[in-house]
Amino acid sequence: MIATAGDDGLGHLWDAASGTKLQTLSGHSSIVTDINFSPDGRSIVTASYDKTVRIWETASGTELRVLRGHTDLIDAAAFSPDGLLLVSGSADRSVRLWDVASGVETRRLVGHRSAVFAATFSLDGRFLVSGGLDNQLLLWDLARGPTPPVLWHNDTVYSVAISADDQIIATGSADRTARLWERSTGRFLFELPHDAIVFSAVFVDDAHLLTGTTSGVLRLWNLQTRQVERMFALGATNIRDIAMSPDGRYAAVASGFRYALLWDTRTGEEVLRFTEHGVDNVFDIAFSPDGRYVLTGSYDGTARLWDARSGAEVRRYVIPNDGAASVAFSPDGLSLLTGSWDGIVRLWDVEDATEIRRFVGHSGTVWGVAFSPDGTRVLSGGDDRTARLWDTQTSEELRRLSEHTGALPEGRPVAFTHDGKLVLTAGTDGSARLWETSLDRTLEVLCTRLMRDFTLDERIQYGIPAAQPTCPAQ
Repeated sequence: MIATAGDDGLGHLWDAASGTKLQTLSGHSSIVTDINFSPDGRSIVTASYDKTVRIWETASGTELRVLRGHTDLIDAAAFSPDGLLLVSGSADRSVRLWDVASGVETRRLVGHRSAVFAATFSLDGRFLVSGGLDNQLLLWDLARGPTPPVLWHNDTVYSVAISADDQIIATGSADRTARLWERSTGRFLFELPHDAIVFSAVFVDDAHLLTGTTSGVLRLWNLQTRQVERMFALGATNIRDIAMSPDGRYAAVASGFRYALLWDTRTGEEVLRFTEHGVDNVFDIAFSPDGRYVLTGSYDGTARLWDARSGAEVRRYVIPNDGAASVAFSPDGLSLLTGSWDGIVRLWDVEDATEIRRFVGHSGTVWGVAFSPDGTRVLSGGDDRTARLWDTQTSEELRRLSEHTGALPEGRPVAFTHDGKLVLTAGTDGSARLWETSLDRTLEVLCTRLMRDFTLDERIQYGIPAAQPTCPAQ
């Protein structure tokens, strides 16, 4: 059998012996630039100037799946030797890997300086080679993967979370999905579809994920069955953020309106409502480590501490002429963080509500703050497209992580893994990224793989200071 494609936007299958046309593949809206069979011959992939890759059933010519994500013309598409993955190359200068079964983009390889017009796998599936109009042939080692892995959605990623055993990452996105990923490799596992933007996704335990959407619906998912076990509708409001109680029973929910509430994950019922923020939205929420208090942040110029049993307001942390876009408790519960629209991260004493220290450097709103598990470092991220690591005691900026090409948005855009070895960030560029917190470890891994010194762009990308010793000569 022979497959052909052309300027008419169609693919054609022919009997090689008789020359008889067997099937016509109709669905693309522009020139079809590439066509290839799967290793078992049962499927066909096509690439097109309409910015899509499509998978077809060979026997019937039926369109099975449309892969969207490239932002410019696509010139290349091919199956991996085992038929489980696809590679595509585009004029948007990216090479992308796709899971055939789900159609989800699993990796994005960026390195070409111009359009990519050819991409294919090695026979053992370990390597990719791509060619572009920049006159480069690039060889990619898929076994090593990117450093660190990058997790891709088709739109803004609003939240990142890590399971208690540090093995699984959950992301929530404007593409109306929550996705689950393997931490060690960045491998895509599966997605949970929603009817609206997923602003928040948090683990209840290793078997359950709780998601909140802009349609005002909480969903408790069983990760083994991938089905919703329980739902709760807040009504005409967004869900901006969710925080779980230490025992995993209660979810504190920032409604994105004038109140926050406490939801019982076992019964599916609202337990309490915190309603004193007046006319301004509640943007972020956190549980104290002992589960006794809930902390909320609002545009009304305050962060507020609430009794998690009675719902009574306990204390206010006043930020004049601003507010708290993000909040977090320290691991010992004695201090807390707020991130504000003025770009400042503030450290507060929980008991007397006094400001202890400021972390200054961001430009624009700080939408996410977090403490490291040992409390010695602070993580922040926001509108200036950076995540920053700070020394808690000195407020010194330790690292600046600048690889995102879009803002770190409202929601829950930053997090530490429970072992403190990695941080996770989410961006409006459609990616969630993992970063080594140890600069020594970052240098060790990168120097081994690069086999050369860092470029200036790579120093900025991985947060390596200009004065840091270079990689040893190879």
